[in-house]
Amino acid sequence: RAAYLASAGIATLLNKMGRPEVTVGVDGSLYRFHPHFHDLMEEKVRQLVNPGIKFKLMLSHDGSGKGAAIVTAVANRMAREKAARQNCIPNGE
Repeated sequence: RAAYLASAGIATLLNKMGRPEVTVGVDGSLYRFHPHFHDLMEEKVRQLVNPGIKFKLMLSHDGSGKGAAIVTAVANRMAREKAARQNCIPNGE
């Protein structure tokens, strides 16, 4: 059941993105150690995803830690860019 629930979410995102090829990183001990979890997910995503979308499910070690670091880095960069734009735009005074 967990494989099907996760697959439904992944398929929904893949359909929404509409990209022809996507690699999805999956983290977690169940995905990593269960002998059939990967195959169950791949089969269910294939059933739910729009025709023409190719995908690959790959194990991502320490995905949550890396993801948090990437989100923080992107947020900091966006804040710096916004501040730089505001400093360059005349404020009419």
